[in-house]
Amino acid sequence: MGYAKNGMQRKKGYKRRQPMPSLHFAPATDQTSTDRRNGLALTLTRTTEHAYHNSAGTLVVAASGAFAYPHSYDGSNWTADGFGSHLAATNVCLQSEVTGTTWAAGNGGVTLAANAIAAPDGETTADSLKQIDNVNDHLLQTITLSANTDYTLSLYAKNIDATTSSLAIFDATGSTTEGQIDITWTAGVPSLADGGGTTTVTSMVVTDVSDGWYRLSGTFKTDATNTSHQYRIFPETTDTAAQGIYAWGMDLKTKTIVTPYIATTTGAVTRNADDIQTSDVTWYRDAQGTFIWRGIISPLNGVTRYLFSVNDGTATDRNEALIHAADTHRALITDGGANQVTNLLNNAPTAGALVRYVQAYELNNFSHVSENQTLETDTSCTMPEDMTTFDIGQASTSGSQLIGATAEIIFIKTRKSNSFIQTRSIT
Repeated sequence: MGYAKNGMQRKKGYKRRQPMPSLHFAPATDQTSTDRRNGLALTLTRTTEHAYHNSAGTLVVAASGAFAYPHSYDGSNWTADGFGSHLAATNVCLQSEVTGTTWAAGNGGVTLAANAIAAPDGETTADSLKQIDNVNDHLLQTITLSANTDYTLSLYAKNIDATTSSLAIFDATGSTTEGQIDITWTAGVPSLADGGGTTTVTSMVVTDVSDGWYRLSGTFKTDATNTSHQYRIFPETTDTAAQGIYAWGMDLKTKTIVTPYIATTTGAVTRNADDIQTSDVTWYRDAQGTFIWRGIISPLNGVTRYLFSVNDGTATDRNEALIHAADTHRALITDGGANQVTNLLNNAPTAGALVRYVQAYELNNFSHVSENQTLETDTSCTMPEDMTTFDIGQASTSGSQLIGATAEIIFIKTRKSNSFIQTRSIT
């Protein structure tokens, strides 16, 4: 039988006390940016609004400098994701919520009923768009886009009685459709397919936001020379009856992935990146430790994004976890500017689902794993010292945002065993 340090015999069934975390943020549960262990508060630098769906499913905006706490809908309930971390982006589509202004008729136009029903933000500003008598009837907005550039278009749509609909970006100079998303409606639920434009539409996503509303999006590339384009909405593309959809929140950004909606009126609007960090790293241990991260990651498409970074304010000394451009987890530890760990995991995280990533480190003994997959190690590495900054959802250089949400992050000041981190990686 074992003995305690004071020589007293341990009672039968005694269990060694597990080390407590020295840091524990749980924004998905707590809806706060304050650490549970010691009250450490994170700093968010963002001088613009950030749109997200709250616990009731309503699209709201976090004010300048305020954290966004997005929720996801599973078809029945809204679940908290954590605090959001997104890239800077600009919506170049004007009058995103009013189709009767800078929007114009195409092929005879559409029958438009303004402010027909409540939009995803709860306001009665969503318009009804119906075909008049031809499958080519559409609504359009002329927009100047950069040549040879990736764009992601999106809108919120709710079916009225359409069989199929389409979204398209039309090259007004070359008279060709560059990217088109075909929408098939089945009992009010949309499915997306590439519509056969001059470039293939990729990263197509359907996001259910409840009450029959869906955010539809896809990515395309503009041609090499022409800049005059049209954003087109075709409410009905199969039948010649007066059928259609409700539309709201049109969005067009120079991104290869869908990002939070940005409202516009008479001009393009930019949302700044979410810069989340703290200069208090007293909870961190240079020599050894264990990180546990949980969060939601948006659809993967070769965009590098960071889960967290402990660093010296530069990329010289850092311990970072990220999603690599190959869409797999990667650890990056640099000591004095020299890479010590550049380890990739073989599995890609599941976009839109809760993902858990765990790493443990000490001298010549690094391991990490995600979602109970194969654990990867590095047995020849030194650990950086004198860290000054902790970034969540971004890199040490305050870029490459997560494009998702951090649900929880824990740090323990000991190098936990490989079996421990394997177990804690189960989502």
